[in-house]
Amino acid sequence: MFRHGHLYTGAIEAIRDLATFAEVSVITHRPKKAVTDTLAWLAFQALPLSGVHLLTNEEPKSSVRPGFDAYLDDRPENVIDLCENSGARMVGLMVRPWNENYRRSMVPEPERKGLPFAERVKTWSQFVEKVRAL
Repeated sequence: MFRHGHLYTGAIEAIRDLATFAEVSVITHRPKKAVTDTLAWLAFQALPLSGVHLLTNEEPKSSVRPGFDAYLDDRPENVIDLCENSGARMVGLMVRPWNENYRRSMVPEPERKGLPFAERVKTWSQFVEKVRAL
């Protein structure tokens, strides 16, 4: 299952584009038994990555150090964690059927203390443009 994953349209091109002006790292949750297959799959893709962080105990993605300026995730719980705890300048929520009902925080901006809102991202190229604009 983890050795034969799929990529969404535009992912490889976007990652290669990002790597021309930014450091690109993968942070993903995987069961321990899937670590070898996940690494093999990533190696097979030959993506220009600066780092790979495989979290096997459901630790928050914001726990990865050093942190990053921008993150992209499709799981609302991860996006909320990254908005609140990462110090990122931009956190993108890749729109997928399972997160259509996610809403931005209802906390008024003064109480958010400058924390970023999650920005909905529909395509990989849209994410690249948002990162380029940082």
